This record gives sequence, C-alpha cells and structure tokens, in this order.
Amino acid sequence: MAKTDLLPRLRRDEFEGKVLQQEGTVFVLFEDGSPVAEKLARVLKEALDRDPKLTGYIASGEEFSDVREQYEASRHIVDTYHLDLLPVIALFRKGNLITTFEPWIHYHDQKYWLRDLNRQFQVFLQKMVYYDPTKVREQKNLKLEL
Repeated sequence: MAKTDLLPRLRRDEFEGKVLQQEGTVFVLFEDGSPVAEKLARVLKEALDRDPKLTGYIASGEEFSDVREQYEASRHIVDTYHLDLLPVIALFRKGNLITTFEPWIHYHDQKYWLRDLNRQFQVFLQKMVYYDPTKVREQKNLKLEL
C-alpha cells in the first residue's frame, strides 16, 4: 500500500458519505501498493495542501474493485474516466465521477517520476478543476454534408 500517512484512508463504509454525498470536488486515489501510487499520493497531498477547498482520500483499489467494475460497466463512449488500471486518481464532483487521472511514466529512472507526475497533475488540475467556464467554447452540433 502507498504511504497512508499522507492522505486519509477511505474505507468502504465511508465511500457514500465522504465522496458521493459531497457537493465539492473530491479526489480518490485508488492505489495498488506500487511505487507509482506512493508518488501519486505525494502529488495529490501537495495539491490538497495548496487548496483547502479540495478534498482527497486514498483507497485500496482491491477493496473497491467491485465499485470500480460497476463504474466501468456503466461507462459510455463519451465518459472520460477509466478505473480498470491502478493506480488512478478519480475526480468526483457533486457525487458524480467526472474523470480520472491516469499517470504516464516517461522515465525508467524513478528519481524523475515525482517531478513528471507533478507536472502532469498540475495540467490535469488546470483543465478539470481550475478552468474558467466563461472561456470554454460552446459545443455546436455540426452537420455533415457530403
């Protein structure tokens, strides 16, 4: 398991109350005990320390396997979350699973992992949490003419 002292551990019986019934933004790191999961816990903890409006937990991916499978089974082609691979950070807003952050490991050398994961997660936060809704283009349905 990843370092549990970095983030509060989410138990199964707390999932509905602490995640699904919350109005704000809640992150859940579903971990697998790997070194990548430990680095992700550090990256998420740093982000939570910078913004007290955000909430985050760490949860055992194995303990929540049926929950993850339910989300995957109900996923539509337009949904932007994937909970089948671990570790993964899930972003919930108003009790709904919005998307997930799946890290890309670019370097073989672990000393670069934390820096790289931090950069990736900052981009994720800017796009998924700190975006300005007034600057998001309105989607228009386009007609295809042949």
